[in-house]
Amino acid sequence: MAHLNQTLEATRAGRGLDAMHHLGAALGLLDRLPDTPARASRELMLLLSLGPALMDVRGYGAPEVGATYTRARQLCEQLGETSQLFAALLGLRIHNVSRAQYAVGRELGERMLHMAQQAQDADWLLEAHGALGACMFPQGELGAAAAHLKQALALYDPERHQAHVFAHGVDPGIRALNSRSKA
Repeated sequence: MAHLNQTLEATRAGRGLDAMHHLGAALGLLDRLPDTPARASRELMLLLSLGPALMDVRGYGAPEVGATYTRARQLCEQLGETSQLFAALLGLRIHNVSRAQYAVGRELGERMLHMAQQAQDADWLLEAHGALGACMFPQGELGAAAAHLKQALALYDPERHQAHVFAHGVDPGIRALNSRSKA
């Protein structure tokens, strides 16, 4: 069984490494294009695909992860891309919390929750409540953390939300359960 787990992990890391290299090459090619909204939109798409690959290969707290999601956030704000902005904020939140920057993670989580409430998007609410719960727990706000995590778990459907692992690098239900067990 241990051999199987090692093989699966190596395969996953290999795919992430390949994706990281290909996406990096594509971003390099974009540097040759003039700075237009269409180019910025393509760059944003590539960055949001690169983020999870970097998390997988380099780790959530790697400086490249922070730089990738920071640039994605800048492009979202420049282009007015609300749906992509949520993904960029989520990636930044994951990055900051993994570096024990809980106050920054909480600010990002609060912005995500506001966006989710305005959009009335259940998937965003799941991510935002889980994000806030994961940030509030280490800050000693156990009651508030537990309340957010309870809301996240109420919205979580394992089959439906499995895709979040690939889009954002983290399963929101597993994160909420993990954080809730500590709260």
